Amino acid sequence: MQVLSYKTEAYDGHDLDLIMLIARQAAVAIENARLFDAQRGEQRQTEAAAEIARAALRKVTVAEASHHILSILEDVVPSSGKAIGIISSDGATITCVAASGSCAQMEGISGPVETSAVRVAWSREEPTFVENLRENAHNADKVPDAPAITIPLIASTRRLGVLVVTSETAQLQAGPAADALLRLAPAVALAIDVLILSEEEQRTHARERTLAAALATMDQPVLILGVD
Repeated sequence: MQVLSYKTEAYDGHDLDLIMLIARQAAVAIENARLFDAQRGEQRQTEAAAEIARAALRKVTVAEASHHILSILEDVVPSSGKAIGIISSDGATITCVAASGSCAQMEGISGPVETSAVRVAWSREEPTFVENLRENAHNADKVPDAPAITIPLIASTRRLGVLVVTSETAQLQAGPAADALLRLAPAVALAIDVLILSEEEQRTHARERTLAAALATMDQPVLILGVD
């Protein structure tokens, strides 16, 4: 706090005491505002985590839920772009199932994990900040030329995919935005894990129903033998 006057000897001891009192009151008000803002931010993150969990309980596909998750994250941590990539069952390929903002062109593209823009975060299994997401991307023409944080999505020991968040500045390297993303990433990973397992279960049931229908239409005995 600074108080100026164009007159010489404008302030006496009484003025100084008054200014100090105002400064102390201003400091208390600012600190209270900071604490309130931090508490409000934590509340938003808690509500977002709960909404992400609810998204996994709906009868939707991984891609549909991922779009909804990105919109939830955008409300808490606004950024120039976001994307969710899912790793194939063999761990060799990554496919972008949902993307928004500057990352919108990434949606639907696939490529080898080892030559993708997220390979460092994936190999280290830890969040990684990159100065330019396009620089090491497999599909460089569809990847934004911007700083980004890449966060592996890991549920228990299952590595499922990667969350990518871009920004026009390096603000995601550290600070409240990065902290919020790191806090919400486990909720995203858990939701994705539930959805993937649900889709696998649905495919298994579909195969079983197909086999049952095929056997039901045969009028001859069928023997199913083991490999031995």
